[in-house]
Amino acid sequence: MAKPPKKDARAGINDIFSLLRQAFQPAPSVHFLIALVILRWFADAKRESRPLPCSLELPGCLEYHTPLTLDDNQLGHWFVAMFEQLEELNKAELGGLFTGLNFASPRFLGNDDSRGLLTRIVENLWFRDRDQCSFELMREALLTSRHCLATCFTAPELNTPASLCELTARVMQPQRDDTVYDPSCGTGQMLIHMQGTLACRPKQVRVYGSERKPAAWIIAKVSALYYGFSSQHIRMADALKPENVLEYEGGQCKFDVVIAHPPWGIKEWRAENPPPERHERFRRGMPPKNNGDYAYLLHMAASMHDFTGRMAAIVSSGVLSRGGQEGRIRMRLLKDNLVDAVVGLPEKMFQGTGVGGALLVMRRSRSARDVLFIDGRGFATTVAGKNVFSPEAIEWIARACAERISKPGVSAQASIEAIIGNDCSLSVSLYVRPEQEHASTDIHAIRYRRKRLRCELSSVNERIDAMLDALMARPA
Repeated sequence: MAKPPKKDARAGINDIFSLLRQAFQPAPSVHFLIALVILRWFADAKRESRPLPCSLELPGCLEYHTPLTLDDNQLGHWFVAMFEQLEELNKAELGGLFTGLNFASPRFLGNDDSRGLLTRIVENLWFRDRDQCSFELMREALLTSRHCLATCFTAPELNTPASLCELTARVMQPQRDDTVYDPSCGTGQMLIHMQGTLACRPKQVRVYGSERKPAAWIIAKVSALYYGFSSQHIRMADALKPENVLEYEGGQCKFDVVIAHPPWGIKEWRAENPPPERHERFRRGMPPKNNGDYAYLLHMAASMHDFTGRMAAIVSSGVLSRGGQEGRIRMRLLKDNLVDAVVGLPEKMFQGTGVGGALLVMRRSRSARDVLFIDGRGFATTVAGKNVFSPEAIEWIARACAERISKPGVSAQASIEAIIGNDCSLSVSLYVRPEQEHASTDIHAIRYRRKRLRCELSSVNERIDAMLDALMARPA
C-alpha cells in the first residue's frame, strides 16, 4: 500500500536532510534544504500551471525535468543560475534569500565510483511526484527546519508551539486591513497564524517582522510565502538596535497588532551607556544590560497604534515578578493602564526546556482599571510528551480574555491598585487561588510570599522588643 502524501513527504524530507547533514552543519543544511524544496515546488507549479499561494514571477527556463538530465558538474551550476534568476525577478520577496548558497561546492560532487550528493538529493526529491505532493514537501521541510534550528541554537522561540500561536491569534483578533508586527519573528510561526479570525479567507492582514538569525529569517520569509502572505516586510535585523527601528513620517512606526516570542534573558543587548534615543522606546525605564526581556516588551509597547494597538508577548515567569529596575518598569506599565491580561502557561510546552512561562497581553485603549489573570496550566493536554492547548481550551481562554470572565480556581481580576500593593507582581498564582489548596509550583510567587512573611515577622519582633524594653524601664 502506498504511503499517504503527508507521510511520504515526511520520509522524503528526512532522507534529504540526513544526506545534507553528512556534508554540512545544521544551519547551512537547513538553508540548502529550504532552497531545494522551494525550487522543486516552483518547478512543479509551473509544469502543472498551478497558481502559487504567493505572487511570484518564475524564470521562463525553469523546467521540471531539467535537473534530471544533468550530470554532477552541470547540476550545481543550474541551481545557482535558477536561484539568481528567481531573486532578480522577485527582489522584494526573495532578495537575499538564496545568497551564500554554493551548489557548485566540491562537497556536492561525487567521484568515479559514486554519484554526487546533489544528484542523489535531486533524484530523491524530484522523483517523489506520484501524488503531486510539492505543497506537503514544503510544509514538512519547514517543520523539520524549525525543529533543527531550535535544537541547534538552544532557542525554543524558533519553534513556538502551534497551539500557543493559535491562542495568541485568537486573543489578538486581527481584523481586515490590520497591520501585524513581530520584532523577533523567529521562523515566522506567530505571524502566519495571525490570519486568526480570517482563516480560510484571502489574506487580509499585512505582516511585518524582524529577525536577527539569518537561518531563522529565511524560514520566516518562506513560511509567509507558503501561507500566501507577502514577505517583503520581513527583514533580517535586530529590532532592539536604534538604527533598526521602523519609521514612518519621521516617527516610530505604529501597528494594530504587535506579537512576539522573543528570546528570554538575552545578554548584552545594549551598550553600557547607550546614547539617547529619538523614539523614546525606553521612557518608562532602561532595562538591564544583561537581560533584554523588558527591552522587547517596551519596544513592543512603543510600537502599538495609539487607538487600535494591542500586543501579546510570550515571556518567562520571571518577567512577571522580578524586582529592581524591571519592577519599576512594570509599575509604570501598570500605572499607564496598558497591562490587560496574563495567561499562565504549563510546563513542558516549549522545545528544549521544561519551564513554563506566560502570555502577557497589553492594550493601548482600555477603560477597565484591572488585569485579568488566567491559570492556563489546567487546560494543558499532553501530546508526544509535550503540553499543548486543545481547540476547546483555546476557545475558552480567548473568550475569557474578551469577556473578562472570572471563574474560581481558573481566572480572576485584580485592580491595578491591588497589584501595585503586591510589589507590582503579575504572578498568576497570587491572584488565582486553586479551589483545593495545594503547594504552589510558582517559585517566584513562593519567594514573594516568603519575603512578605519575613517582613511581617520582623515587624512583630520589633513590637515585642519595644514592649519588653518598656517593661524593663519601669521602676521596680
